[in-house]
Amino acid sequence: MKTMKNNKIILILILIVALSALVACGDNAVDLPVKPLTPTGLKVESGRLMWNAVDGADGYLVFYNGEAFAPESNFYVLPDELFGETTFTVTAVKSGRSSDKAELKTFVPSRLKAPKNLRQEDNVIRWDAVASAEYYIVRINGEEYRADSNEYVIEEGVKGSVSVLAAGNLQGTILSSEYSEELVLKTVLAVPDGIYYYGGFIKWNAVENADGYIVTINGSETRVTKNEFSVKYLYCGDTDVKVKAVSDDAGVYPSAEKSQRLYIEKFALETPRNLTIAGNIVTFDAVVGATAYEIYFDGELYETTTAASCTVPETSVSYVQVRAISDTADGSALSEKVVFDYISITTEEELVAMKEYGCYKLESDIVMTSERIPVTFCGALDGNGHTISNVVIVSDKAKVGFFSRLENATIKDLKIKGSISVNTLEAGAAVGSVAGECCGSTVKNCEIDFSINVTTGNGIGVVGGAVGVFENSSAEKVVFKGNIETHNAVTGGFIGKAKDPVEINYVKNCRVEATVNAIGGEQAACGGFIGYFTDNCLEISACYADCTVTGPSYVGGFVGYMGSGRISDCYSKGSVAATNEGLCHVGGFIGRLEGYNNGVTRCIAMAQVETQATGAYTLVGGFVGRTVGGNYNSAVYEDCFYDSTVNDMDRIGSGRGDGILAKSTEELKTASAFDRYDSSVWDICDGQLPSLK
Repeated sequence: MKTMKNNKIILILILIVALSALVACGDNAVDLPVKPLTPTGLKVESGRLMWNAVDGADGYLVFYNGEAFAPESNFYVLPDELFGETTFTVTAVKSGRSSDKAELKTFVPSRLKAPKNLRQEDNVIRWDAVASAEYYIVRINGEEYRADSNEYVIEEGVKGSVSVLAAGNLQGTILSSEYSEELVLKTVLAVPDGIYYYGGFIKWNAVENADGYIVTINGSETRVTKNEFSVKYLYCGDTDVKVKAVSDDAGVYPSAEKSQRLYIEKFALETPRNLTIAGNIVTFDAVVGATAYEIYFDGELYETTTAASCTVPETSVSYVQVRAISDTADGSALSEKVVFDYISITTEEELVAMKEYGCYKLESDIVMTSERIPVTFCGALDGNGHTISNVVIVSDKAKVGFFSRLENATIKDLKIKGSISVNTLEAGAAVGSVAGECCGSTVKNCEIDFSINVTTGNGIGVVGGAVGVFENSSAEKVVFKGNIETHNAVTGGFIGKAKDPVEINYVKNCRVEATVNAIGGEQAACGGFIGYFTDNCLEISACYADCTVTGPSYVGGFVGYMGSGRISDCYSKGSVAATNEGLCHVGGFIGRLEGYNNGVTRCIAMAQVETQATGAYTLVGGFVGRTVGGNYNSAVYEDCFYDSTVNDMDRIGSGRGDGILAKSTEELKTASAFDRYDSSVWDICDGQLPSLK
């Protein structure tokens, strides 16, 4: 380019010499064109040498640093490398004649080069650094932003294009560059927020357009598809958690990581289940999160093993129990007893003669012919699928049931039918069909059909369809059907009161179909499944209550009063009514909930709520009458519903109710409403109300 310009200048000079020769030719001389005016207004600005245009000029000659250039317009773009004190001369050229020279002595500032290699990395725009740049101007969709280094973090969700210029200094010795070429932005996912821990899960707010999330804990990454991650049994204590949203679309960048320090509670492992005997080998289901198992023979620790089995020595062993253990979780409760040597029961006499610590198996159905006298039992009873019927219990004692108290006992595969009538003046009354008190015991695969009538005259009693007081025990696949009427007692269709937690236990796959009627004062809480729930180590799951429930003050289709505990994947049906004309908290699922350690997840209230009370202390809700307190750093209710056709009212009478939604009866028959419900637990399909499998 420089050679071409110099050749053009040489041609112009030859033309000037030729014209001068013609002037000297005497008579043969011709008239020369008028000499053009001298350029004026020379200045250096924005990387250019500029001057005022000369009228009629064909072009211009620019001279500096011993070189000549011929721009066609009245400006000359200075090269990037030109810098410092410089003398410029400019002449105008017209018809081969040059004007007088115009001269400018000035300081030429350095001009920065435009940034190159713009690129997007997640939500950060980066480019190659420009030497001597003071800072950068980032232009996004016409808006300008300052960047002090060669990168810029764009806000989430921004679309469009971006370009960057390198900025010079304020003294004017270094000029800003031109803007770079534009870069089309890719969508960047929003940063997950609202990270919290609850009930064994780390959860956060869902991010729009995210296909998944990367969760990093202690340097270990896990990808999940939902906005939650189970850490139950994996971590405990203060834990640093990072979460970022990701997409499967190559045109969408993942979000930046969101960090949060959380305290993760230490859970107890689930109790080992399905203990079976084959010869002298005992096997059981492996427990999620367990790293080893403690094997107990006749109540004494025998060995610790990592296998889900053990070999019983040839020495005499009556029964085996197993406890799951782990470094990152509390040990489980002892399993049910698996018995090697049962004592057979075929008659009523043998049944009555059972010893407190014995292990027994029914070999036939038994019809009782005399009143049952409740006794404490600490052994194992295998009903073997048989029925004990015509059980009649009439008592004035405090602890009443087929057994007065179960302690470290196992009751399984038993059907029992009968009635209980209690009128007692003893304090601390506890009444239930199977047991008045159930402590450290297991009840499973049982069917109960009982009529219960209890009056307590010394304080508030506790009555449950299956058990009265439930402490550190487990129940699974137990059904109660019948009628319960109490006077001055906390009353539940399955459990009267769950309390005093020591170990993690569960009530699972149990159901109640009953009429439950509690008569008394404010303290006589009443629920279709459980009357009074203050055991934060107990989880009730996959259970339902289809009941007619009537109580005085705290009345719920599933729970009367809930002070601490966890309920998941449960529902209530039937009706709920309160009789107290003063204080009255009534809900289709819970009467009153309070405290900081409660969780109700994926539960449905379909029970009709009724009350005639209208006072200031009457609080009625389609799901819960009142929520008091609660851990406001996490959710109390999650993915819960109530039938707004059956109950044309708000979800809650007073207090916190987020996580509970109203659904009409028809909406509850729509499968898409339950996309967060587990299909292995629930039977959900279009055209029918949800039920449990």
